[in-house]
Amino acid sequence: MKGYFIHKQHLYDANPTNFDFCWVKTRQGMDSYPNLDRCWDVSVGVPRGIYQFAGIMTAEENPWHHSSVMVQDLQNYPADWVVLFGDYMNLIELQTWVGNFLDQAPPIDHKPVIFMTHDHWNKILKGDDVQVVAERLIAKADICISQYNVEHPTMPRYCQKLFYWESEDGIVQYEPNGIQTVDQQPDDPGDPDPGDPDVPSNPGNGYDVKFMGITILSVEPKKM
Repeated sequence: MKGYFIHKQHLYDANPTNFDFCWVKTRQGMDSYPNLDRCWDVSVGVPRGIYQFAGIMTAEENPWHHSSVMVQDLQNYPADWVVLFGDYMNLIELQTWVGNFLDQAPPIDHKPVIFMTHDHWNKILKGDDVQVVAERLIAKADICISQYNVEHPTMPRYCQKLFYWESEDGIVQYEPNGIQTVDQQPDDPGDPDPGDPDVPSNPGNGYDVKFMGITILSVEPKKM
């Protein structure tokens, strides 16, 4: 199955009936996407998902806030998928977003989808018990890897199957039984973009990050 991101400039006027599904951008961080209603109306007739481009998390706009606005969007724009761009989030923030979303949102046809580059997934897999943490996340959400100019995408570490792959800019392949992948080589950790932060800054009043009801990270207040 082939889908597309309708907000992409080169796909903005594409015919939705040429695709099997469409992902519609609703949020740029916490802000509503200005062309949301136009994109939603144009894509009627095919299964749709809603998509949030999340930036660097802060105390004022943390993963709870980001996921909560997507729950609201899901009420206003009933969708089969909810998709999060996670290249500016660390593993704990991704877990928090997914956990809060699932706690609040009504059931939909598909698990939440975390859209990111293969390199960023490698980059955030650090720390103690990282495999356990990653597998808990993958149990609740699917990964969509963005990887161009390859015949088959590289299987993300700790994933058993990959169901989504952005094979070219704005074009997403979806295979319910799993996409054919290649294994990551042990000596190929990826080539992360140095512009993406390892640990996003958390200014403000501070907050606790909880996973499965347990506080796993406390962010201290910013000292002025």
